[in-house]
Amino acid sequence: MLEVKSYSHKLPTIVRKAMQNFTNEDCVLVKKRQKGKTSNNTENNCHDNVNYWVNKIGGEIQNGWLLVRNRRLIKMGVWVWNYHSVWKTPESKLADVTANDEYATNHFTTVWLDNNRTVDLKNGIGYNNLIIFDNQKAIDLWNNKYKLDLKVGELYWVSDCLRYFKKLDEHNGQYLWLHEEYADNRKKFQMEIKQYESVEDFPIDILFDYSLGIH
Repeated sequence: MLEVKSYSHKLPTIVRKAMQNFTNEDCVLVKKRQKGKTSNNTENNCHDNVNYWVNKIGGEIQNGWLLVRNRRLIKMGVWVWNYHSVWKTPESKLADVTANDEYATNHFTTVWLDNNRTVDLKNGIGYNNLIIFDNQKAIDLWNNKYKLDLKVGELYWVSDCLRYFKKLDEHNGQYLWLHEEYADNRKKFQMEIKQYESVEDFPIDILFDYSLGIH
């Protein structure tokens, strides 16, 4: 049994229901490791950081969705979640061992657990970000600016720049990493883009299929 503090009740009902339907899990506060060896990890490299300690000490990778603590977005009613890994220690406690500037002054990170989706470090497969709007005013800003038809209370896959969206039933959310160690992913990517002259010509699907760093 995990020892965690629930946070689901702190979120707007419309956000809570959508995330619960998507994950079948709850949102919790995960204590950050701020001292000792397990706190000294590469920033924003959560999956590899957790995998390192699982291999060294034991425990498991616990996947989920890290709430982006952008006060401006949250005040507007825009909730963005990054696919994330935390460490389930051998004592069945959750610990966040990855530094993140948005949580620099916090003792806990806000993570919506997800046991239905697992990071694949062997094949270099992760997940795109999620976004949900809790009011019409915020939706109208995006719809008018980018000529979209987004709906309040619906989850979408979203690019890092929050400009490109995919409905959950339009994409499985997975994308391939293009790090040097994933040669097969890089070859597949090169095969797909050889018909295009520049990045500007890429179809939107490629932005969601691969981790390009140009979202």
